[in-house]
Amino acid sequence: MQRAAKKKDYKFSDINQVFYDGFVTFLQGLSLTQNSVGKHIKVLKTFLNEAKRQGHDTGAHFSSFHVFNEETDTIYLNETELQQLKDFDLSKIPHLDRVRDWFLLLAWTGCRFSDLEKVAKTDIKDGFITFRQQKTNAKVTIPLHPVVMEVLEKYNFNLPEPITNQRFNEYIKEACKIAEINSMETMTRTVGGKLVTEKFEKWEYVSSHTGRRSFCTNMYKRGLPTLMIMSISGHRTEKAFLRYIKVKQGEHAEMMKEAWKNMYKTK
Repeated sequence: MQRAAKKKDYKFSDINQVFYDGFVTFLQGLSLTQNSVGKHIKVLKTFLNEAKRQGHDTGAHFSSFHVFNEETDTIYLNETELQQLKDFDLSKIPHLDRVRDWFLLLAWTGCRFSDLEKVAKTDIKDGFITFRQQKTNAKVTIPLHPVVMEVLEKYNFNLPEPITNQRFNEYIKEACKIAEINSMETMTRTVGGKLVTEKFEKWEYVSSHTGRRSFCTNMYKRGLPTLMIMSISGHRTEKAFLRYIKVKQGEHAEMMKEAWKNMYKTK
């Protein structure tokens, strides 16, 4: 932005509403998503707050700078797709085989990627695994799903060292593509200040975070109480948890229809 504005340095007194509007326009001109623009604004406000804390006169303008945050369409793998991924033979591609197994652990424990290694290293007792989450230090106890036990036994409860999140995301996309997790999906989001709708094959947007999101969504669709799922996933607020639930309107209708069938004994 400095080059675009032909300005070498900025003083704290320059950081006003005019600067903010120009900064947002500049970021949108880079075709960034709404959330990416918001992250830059958040970093700027964090910097200015710290400067103010250290005694610099930063003015009061930045307190009103809006941090953009858009709820975007995201994906999860349903139980059928998880089984399809599990059953696909990747034995001849060892690195994808391992990443697929790691992903299944995420999808059936609700763990974050940062806690992945704890699934194998933490004491397992009476069909449960208990550990403290790295991000929140919250203690969670997770029942061991049959798929989780199968994966752990495959590696004799000694999983290979996790790879970087970036490399994991590259490999899990490749594994899902080979396993034909390729249903057509639609995503609508703001890019460069304009609302854009894109179509893509599901594997293109699978990442480590998709595993945790799949766990929460699939357990919700199974009818498990929200607080029960939150106690396993470690979410502290229902608001944060509900952002993980990616059930479409049609799926909600099907869930209600099934519930009515059980409640009223209809066909």
